Amino acid sequence: MNRAEAKPMLRMFVWVCGVFLITAAGVWVVSDQLTEWRSQTTALWDQVAVGAAESDVKRILGEPYREYDRSASDTDYYVSGYAAKKRPITGKVLIYLGRDLVLYVWLDPGGIVEECFRGSS
Repeated sequence: MNRAEAKPMLRMFVWVCGVFLITAAGVWVVSDQLTEWRSQTTALWDQVAVGAAESDVKRILGEPYREYDRSASDTDYYVSGYAAKKRPITGKVLIYLGRDLVLYVWLDPGGIVEECFRGSS
């Protein structure tokens, strides 16, 4: 192969390397921001514990994305595209969303947290 034939191949190689480096840098920036956001979100969500009152949950996390009472337990109340723990609603369930995370908080009939489940999309 002579120099004239090798020049277009070298340009293509440099172009592919450049695209790869730009893409890798973008992925690194986005994943770094997502990791920081996730740690803040999970730290907040970790403040909700079994035995807490519904009012405490809402004070810590705010109003839920969705809220269902026991009458919805026969329906598919899970958020599509996110992990879920299949279980009936004994009192109420509060569902919180954050980018690629979901939090289910199940309450007993007295409004006390029975169980929490955190999953991703």
